[in-house]
Amino acid sequence: MPSQSENDKKLEGQIKTSWMNAKEYCKKYVKKISEYHEVIISFDEHLGIYKGDSVGTALVIGFIEELLKFHNSQTVLKPITGTAFTGGVDESGKVNKVSKEIVE
Repeated sequence: MPSQSENDKKLEGQIKTSWMNAKEYCKKYVKKISEYHEVIISFDEHLGIYKGDSVGTALVIGFIEELLKFHNSQTVLKPITGTAFTGGVDESGKVNKVSKEIVE
C-alpha cells in the first residue's frame, strides 16, 4: 500500500478513479482493452507518505504508460525522468486543485 495508514478510503477511491480514467484514455490508441488486469502499485523510492488523492495524477500517467505497453500500442508514453506530479483526478479526468500545504 502506498499509504502508511491502515485504511485510507480516499486513496482507495483515487486508485479506482485513476484506473478508470487511464483505461478510458487508452481507448483512443488500443482497439480492445482487456477487462481483466492485475494491478500492483509500487514505488521505487519512498520519498513521502502517499495518502488521500494527491497521487492521482501520477497514477493515471503510470497506468496509461503501462496499458499502452501491455497492449503493444503504436503510441507510447514516456514521462520525463525526474518529473514530479501531485494532485487528485476526478471522474471526468480533470486534475483537482492542489492546496498550498501539499505544494510546501
